Amino acid sequence: TLNTNLHVSHQAFFNNGIVQDGPTDRVLVFGSSATLGNTPSDTSHVNGRVAYDGIGAFTFPVGDGIRYQPIGVNLTSNADGMSAQYFASDAGAGSFTATGTEATPLVTYNAKEHWNFVEDGATGTVTMYWDDYNNSGITDIAHLKVAHKSGANWLNEGNVATGTVASGSVTSNTISSWSPFTLGSISAASPLPINLTTFTGKKESTYDVLNWSTASEQNNASFTIEHSTDAVTYSKVGTVNSKALNGTSSSPLNYELLHQQPKLGHNYYRLSQSDLQGNTTINTKLVNLYRSFDGTTVQLYPNPVSNILNVDINATKESSATIKLYDAIGKLVKRIEANANKGYNSYSIDVTDLAAGVYNVQVFTANQNVYTGLIRK
Repeated sequence: TLNTNLHVSHQAFFNNGIVQDGPTDRVLVFGSSATLGNTPSDTSHVNGRVAYDGIGAFTFPVGDGIRYQPIGVNLTSNADGMSAQYFASDAGAGSFTATGTEATPLVTYNAKEHWNFVEDGATGTVTMYWDDYNNSGITDIAHLKVAHKSGANWLNEGNVATGTVASGSVTSNTISSWSPFTLGSISAASPLPINLTTFTGKKESTYDVLNWSTASEQNNASFTIEHSTDAVTYSKVGTVNSKALNGTSSSPLNYELLHQQPKLGHNYYRLSQSDLQGNTTINTKLVNLYRSFDGTTVQLYPNPVSNILNVDINATKESSATIKLYDAIGKLVKRIEANANKGYNSYSIDVTDLAAGVYNVQVFTANQNVYTGLIRK
């Protein structure tokens, strides 16, 4: 965690671990002649801002702490330096206008991720990359472009995409203004993910209610809700057709589906979307609705977790519990003995020493009940 700006004058090697910006927005700064000594990875990159003071080609080693999501530039001028940061979120809706470096306006943009630049006086090109993280649903790369958010407008900055529908890149024309960027398309035949704004659930007496909303849809046919008790194996609950006319809408739309047979314990739900060509995209967000059967409930938060995992045990019939954390291959990495005889206890577990990944949390109570949940670090 950066508590002060860290300056690189020669090379930076990303070997192990995530570089996290501090509470006062500290920055990893690459000097005018500094370079990356190796290629960063999902397990070693910067989750925060990276600054660059030079000219020429440079790849910003950024991501969100879960996945490495780089963005590249090739600058002919950079008077006062520039910085870039990755966000797994929507940069905001806007109008599609023909005022970018290419005259053909965009028809859609990726609302699931963006990169934000801060600069003063830089000129050059930007290279966007896509992969299987927040980019699923691409069926044709011929119409992909660099999408640039300028004020209230989304601009087409070009140029020609290379690669496959699974991964590739597209480099812009020369630009001299910098703000949010993401992947865009000039054709409805090249769909990008729907702009999903919410996915929530609530428990009723004998059934669960799943709700989700979209800000816009492109080439969308339907949604499917899937259910699991272990967040590994899923089965279909039901399908809801798109409310958008011909699968395309720029207005908010709301959806709901009921699950009439939830299970005791954890009920994990995920949402998938199918386009008009039959391609299916699974959304990464999970909804977990827990149904208690003996007066005891367990809550795990925050999820994803960075440093401290809170385990709340609301126990009316239990006197104690053992909390165990297992890694992805089933190895026990932490064990905590918890006294739950006060009826409600919150336990804080330091997980800063654990590597990034998915962990299975199991709470074994005195009455031999077992509660499981998945967390991501």
